[in-house]
Amino acid sequence: MSRKKILYVTALYAGGIGKHVESLLRYFPREYEVALASPVLPSCQDSGEYKVKYYDLSLGRRNNPLGDGGAIFQMLQLSCGFKPSLIHAHGFKAAMLALPAATICRCPALVTIHNFPVYPAKSFLPASLFISALRCIDPLVRYYITVSKALRTFLVNCGINGERIRTIYNGVPGIFERTDRIFANALRFGEIIQIGTAGRLVPEKGIDVFLQAAARLAAAYPRGRLRFLIAGEGPERGNLEKLRNNLGLHELVFFKGKVCDMDAFFSGLDIFVLASRSEGLSFSLLEAAAAGVPLVATATGGIPEIISHGKTGLLVPPADSAALAWAISQLVDEPHVRARLGRAALQEVKRRFTEKKMLAQTASLYDEIFYPHKERDKRDKRKIAFVGR
Repeated sequence: MSRKKILYVTALYAGGIGKHVESLLRYFPREYEVALASPVLPSCQDSGEYKVKYYDLSLGRRNNPLGDGGAIFQMLQLSCGFKPSLIHAHGFKAAMLALPAATICRCPALVTIHNFPVYPAKSFLPASLFISALRCIDPLVRYYITVSKALRTFLVNCGINGERIRTIYNGVPGIFERTDRIFANALRFGEIIQIGTAGRLVPEKGIDVFLQAAARLAAAYPRGRLRFLIAGEGPERGNLEKLRNNLGLHELVFFKGKVCDMDAFFSGLDIFVLASRSEGLSFSLLEAAAAGVPLVATATGGIPEIISHGKTGLLVPPADSAALAWAISQLVDEPHVRARLGRAALQEVKRRFTEKKMLAQTASLYDEIFYPHKERDKRDKRKIAFVGR
């Protein structure tokens, strides 16, 4: 019996989406024949035992329905050649590319929603137009996955039937063994406190708010007591560097660019901060928690589903640099609180946000799509065997 085929489609292979898709590409070739279509492909391909086919899409970063016509035609061609049993698109733009191909190939389409639509302050399209487009493509989608309950609520409010939406949280690999040094760092007195953030340098990530909070903190503590690190690249880097210099922080704030070893980055932090204005479910926040780093973040999107205020981290309103600075100062001044919150965040990630759990839930949904009315017992046994690998 030939194996089922899954074609993954992404319009953005970076950040949390990239890490999520990498998890799928590592594990599901064991059960299925797998391919990825993306404008940016992984630097390391076919390094494992199970091979993945890769297709390079000619796709720009901006939404351009006319310019994206070539990519839609590419999707049709490669889908007819690969003959997928399922097309699994990641993100709204990827869904627009994948759904016509799924319709022509007569295969089911699954769409994972990782983020909210374009941050409203930077979008020239009215929200009503986006919602209308979403409703138009909805009949072509078999199921949706949302990476947070907040995103599920958003889809339901747009008119999507909640029975076709599954919430499957992002999951991080087992990177929990480094925490002893993190907790030891948290108990240091009188040394430099390293405060970091990570993410694409785009407006919705709120890096400008992080810088404004850093300026407030720099004025409140002795020079050199605090050090601020920013990991990530993006179109706003030039503007953010200018803001840093205008705030007089060029000796205290360091842009690290693309960091290859994020485990080492998180291990060197005393406090992790996420100042997002909009967020589906931050992968960086989960990675920092998995490293035992205490968290300060904005109460937006799916973030409150990770952080319980005062128990597993501290939450502040979005776009409020004064509140963000105050919350960070509580952890700077109280090393024992840093240690307590870091441990609590670590335990929460181990309990609810592991890669193994994400993969098991995704595998269960694949089975539901492929075998909707039969072989349930066999599916359950195969799922148990898969998760145990």
